[in-house]
Amino acid sequence: MIVVLAILKWIGIILLSIVGLLLFFVVLLLFVPVRYVAVAEYEECFRYAFRVGWLFPLFYIRKSMKKQDIFLYVLGIPVKSLSRDGGRKKKQKEEKKETEDSVLQQHEPEGQETPKKPEVLEKSKTTEQRKQKKAKNKKKKKTKKSFSFESVSSIMKFVRDKEIHSAFRKLKRELWSVLCYLSPRGMWGEFRIGTGDPASTGLMIGGISLMPFVYQKGVHIVPDFENKVFRGNCKIRGRIRVIYFVRLLLRLYRDKELRRVWNRINKKEAA
Repeated sequence: MIVVLAILKWIGIILLSIVGLLLFFVVLLLFVPVRYVAVAEYEECFRYAFRVGWLFPLFYIRKSMKKQDIFLYVLGIPVKSLSRDGGRKKKQKEEKKETEDSVLQQHEPEGQETPKKPEVLEKSKTTEQRKQKKAKNKKKKKTKKSFSFESVSSIMKFVRDKEIHSAFRKLKRELWSVLCYLSPRGMWGEFRIGTGDPASTGLMIGGISLMPFVYQKGVHIVPDFENKVFRGNCKIRGRIRVIYFVRLLLRLYRDKELRRVWNRINKKEAA
């Protein structure tokens, strides 16, 4: 009996430790922010670099100015390349195969017929199936209902509904808050802009000054009214927490007005 109790005790300790680790990981995932830093510059060519990290320096993705490859780092060690070189190599191999097949077909005698490969037969079958599907879809489109004023009037009534207007206003406010949250916390940059014409340069600078990021402390824009030039460099940084989006989804789900509008839309689609 004592042995059984000891075994149950250790099993309980192991289970509690696993649950505790899972809870700890969930808390880290929700509250520890994902931080990002990006740098870009343009003189003769455009170059950029960035770093996105979570629990930095444990996990982060990085791209340097000098290299085009993007790497995933764990504890400062590059683990995996996230660039698309593998896809490019596959495309190059496929293009080489196609060119080799075309060269072989040109050198074959005219009287003999080349046996088709199973891959070519499969491709021809798939193309025929696609053509049949397209023809069926065209027939379905032709059998659709014609234009009716009743459907247009129902849509207009649905759009003019006060409840739907208020729901769209709420969604607009939430979208604006999400954009504000995702905007960088800090921005620095120096830009030199000129079109070669003083009038067009002044108009361009006036339009840029209407943008909100221009009014930050670290951003400097210098107009050049004599030369045609565009040169600059900038740096941004920010952070994003998962808990913000969890709270947003819960807030939208608990809103009774939004749920009623969503149910009405689903009923109309079902009808």
